[in-house]
Amino acid sequence: MYYIRFLKVPKLTPVGGPNGCFHFYTVIAITTDLGESFYFNDIKLFIFLNGPLSSNVHEREASQYRRLETVFWRRGMRSLAITAKLSYDCCWPARVVITPDRGLAVTEFLDKLMLSHTSKISMDPAVFSAWSAPLAPTKERHVVCQASKLCMRRIVSNHPIELNIWEETGESIARHIW
Repeated sequence: MYYIRFLKVPKLTPVGGPNGCFHFYTVIAITTDLGESFYFNDIKLFIFLNGPLSSNVHEREASQYRRLETVFWRRGMRSLAITAKLSYDCCWPARVVITPDRGLAVTEFLDKLMLSHTSKISMDPAVFSAWSAPLAPTKERHVVCQASKLCMRRIVSNHPIELNIWEETGESIARHIW
């Protein structure tokens, strides 16, 4: 299993004054749980903005996910910088969701683990999504906004349970502890 990690948490920097926009920036890596190896294949990643926030995922509508970018993790990469332009009028607070393309017609936002009677776990591709802590810019258009240094994993299985796990983030993989 591999995990999308925020090496630099999502940050919004206002540009262009009151009629401008936000410059979005984050840096990720895709590693194993202990960070001893990086994802070795090419993979397409979708970056979404999810807001307004709700504590119940079943209350969300698809329209509350706004695709920001599509990026590609290439074999041999150790990190990937992601940038985008966002208008000031996006719904805030919002989370950044980075999820692999699972080849489905509709993007799955929760990672689905299939557990079998033989205790075998399967997921394709074997990369867990990352959900940032909320970004909540103020009305002051000159203030930089950065998410807390946390990442959430949202996992469902073939059992009717949703598991949300928080981990610390940062440039050191050693900080990424569940």
